[in-house]
Parts: sequence; C-alpha cells; structure tokens
Amino acid sequence: LGPFTRRQRQVSPFSTGVDRRGFDRSTAARRAELAGERFDVFTDSAGRMQKRVSAGRVNFKDAKGAWSPIDPTWTAAASGGRYGQKANDVGADIAASGDDPDLVRFSPDSNHTVGEGLVGAAKVTPTVKGPDANYAGILANIDVVLSANPSGVQESVVLKSAQAATSW
Repeated sequence: LGPFTRRQRQVSPFSTGVDRRGFDRSTAARRAELAGERFDVFTDSAGRMQKRVSAGRVNFKDAKGAWSPIDPTWTAAASGGRYGQKANDVGADIAASGDDPDLVRFSPDSNHTVGEGLVGAAKVTPTVKGPDANYAGILANIDVVLSANPSGVQESVVLKSAQAATSW
C-alpha cells in the first residue's frame, strides 16, 4: 500500500434562505382532543403543532367530557336573576342586586353552597363588563367589584373617600 492521502471533498457553497416555516397563528385551529386543564394544543394549516401551557386553569371538562376553554365572562342567567360565568365548572355566581344576602355564591358540587352578602347594602344593579361586575354605591362611598376568574371570584372593595366605612 502507498502512503495515506486524505481526500478533499468538493463542497459548493449554497444558502438555504430564511426559514419562514414557523407556526402560523393566523391559521391555528385548537385541537380539543389534545387539550388538558392547563394547556391547549393548536395545529396550523401546514400541520405544525404548538402547545400553549399555562400556570393556571385554561380549560374545564364539559358535560360531554371534552376539554373546553374557560370563559369567565359574566352572563345573566335565564332564571333566578343571577349572573354566572359563561363557560366554567367552578359553580360561582353573583346577584343581580347589591342587597341580595347571597351577593356572591359558590357551589363546589351539587350538595354544597356557600354565599356571602354585605349587611346594609343598597339595592344597586351591577354594571357588568366582561368578567367584572361593579356594584357602584353599594354602601356610602364604597363600590364592590366582583371579578370572575378561572378558579372563582375575586372581590375588591373600593373606598371612594376617607369618610368611607372601614369595617362591615
């Protein structure tokens, strides 16, 4: 055998161009069968998949057992004069009047319900916008805002002046 000679490969330079094949959100379709309580999966028109993960709940199991997106928007109930979340399984609802003894009500299951109201509250109708219900003037110089979220309701007491009560 003769001495070893390394062969040189002939390589022609070329460019692959810019990769524009990233996930296309404009054509994304939610894949409910692949979703879970804290994540959603989407497929774009080219078949690429994207998983969006959240620290909190984004979906709930609907009556058919499928994962459906949570929509905490307050909607008026057909009966009972209360507002419930548009799409959620937490069982939270709020009253249509500030003087209701169950201003906020939570039902974790069909056998248990807990409610709270505000003693001396005025008969005010809430201004409902999306997940927020504002009971303006529910007490003198006080508003109450009830905000729906995936895990229930957040209550905010807004003191509108220094003369507002500080205990209830």
